[in-house]
Amino acid sequence: MRAILKVFDTSLNDDACQGIPSSDVIERDGDIINVDAPSELNGHYDDASRKFMMGNVSDEAQVLVTITQDTMYEGMKAIKPWDSHIGYIGKAVHRYAHMDGYSVSEQCCGHGIAIDMHEDAYDFHCKANKILL
Repeated sequence: MRAILKVFDTSLNDDACQGIPSSDVIERDGDIINVDAPSELNGHYDDASRKFMMGNVSDEAQVLVTITQDTMYEGMKAIKPWDSHIGYIGKAVHRYAHMDGYSVSEQCCGHGIAIDMHEDAYDFHCKANKILL
């Protein structure tokens, strides 16, 4: 599957990721929106997402966004080049999220950067993965 550049996925509130933008879905004050943007550099493709709080969000939503971001950083801290398995990321994400009373989606994962979008290695945040980084 080749990446389709200049196409952003947006997910609102309870949708975890990669929603399809629609003129029927209007963001409102207090919503959380996740924007997933593709990129290409020298023939290598990837995408990255970020959550944004729209206006006056609830305290609960603010905590969710903060914990989500902190969880991502915990996953990043869990690996060292040439001395880690990709599963270390998922293990750290899973542990940190559950420590704060949250869970992780079994349908969502991280993925590699390559000549096609969404290539191996996949990092499921709830399953062991023994691919050496």
